[in-house]
Amino acid sequence: MAEYGKNSANILVHFKEGGANAFLDLPLHELFESNVELDHFFLPSELRALQDQIEAPESVQAKVSIVQSFLISRLRYNKPDLLIGHAIEKIKMANGIISVKDLSENLHISIDAFEKRFRKIAGATPKQFSDIVRMKSLIAQVHFNHSLLDTALNAGFFDQSHFIRSFKGFTGQTPKEFLSAVSRPVE
Repeated sequence: MAEYGKNSANILVHFKEGGANAFLDLPLHELFESNVELDHFFLPSELRALQDQIEAPESVQAKVSIVQSFLISRLRYNKPDLLIGHAIEKIKMANGIISVKDLSENLHISIDAFEKRFRKIAGATPKQFSDIVRMKSLIAQVHFNHSLLDTALNAGFFDQSHFIRSFKGFTGQTPKEFLSAVSRPVE
């Protein structure tokens, strides 16, 4: 929970990869790279009641518990897609450096069927998800490795220009701009 002023705060709910599917009744790929209001998923009356409940307690933990209870009450008990869960773990273990073809062959499913199921559960294509995992892994490694180029090569980029172009497409900044912004203290 982030508080901005006396009467203003945000609560961020972070779902694990594929986890939002258990709460939302729509294909998650329709939400990829978009901002959607909560009333797209819940009735306005439900949201008003939730807001009233959140405003009552003083403690952050009590507010978080209220949101958690709200979400649990909307949990759809779907059987988890074990194949997609396994694919997500394989991508994460490979730090995003794995081809969709290799994944689909390893999981004994056609590429088209795999991509369709993956998008529905994870909200992105396997390639998009792999790129996100690869970039997150690369950003985490940059702090431990002084050579940006070595880190990029280890992450599967062919050369520095390919890395910079991909990084800028992902973050909107060059690696140097991003790292200087991250290392700057927040005011």
